[in-house]
Amino acid sequence: MREAFLEEAFLLQYHLNMSYSDVRSMPLPYRKWFIRRISDEFKQQADARKKASDNRSGLVDIPMGDIHEQLGISPTSDMSPGQGRDIKFDNG
Repeated sequence: MREAFLEEAFLLQYHLNMSYSDVRSMPLPYRKWFIRRISDEFKQQADARKKASDNRSGLVDIPMGDIHEQLGISPTSDMSPGQGRDIKFDNG
């Protein structure tokens, strides 16, 4: 349990420049919220960087279901909806 707190304290200190005493005195629900919010922000930034990189490369996301439709084939019965991977094709 102590190590979990130290991990949270490190993240809040490193990324938000909070002092150790501020982290220690913060109520647990607030601390958890800040950690989740930092995580969400990093995910949004990573997605934006990936999208920008794909746009520069001329790549386009095409869901597997659309590929099946375009090719006129039906997906295999063991593939449930939303389970397939997106494939990127060069748009050039």
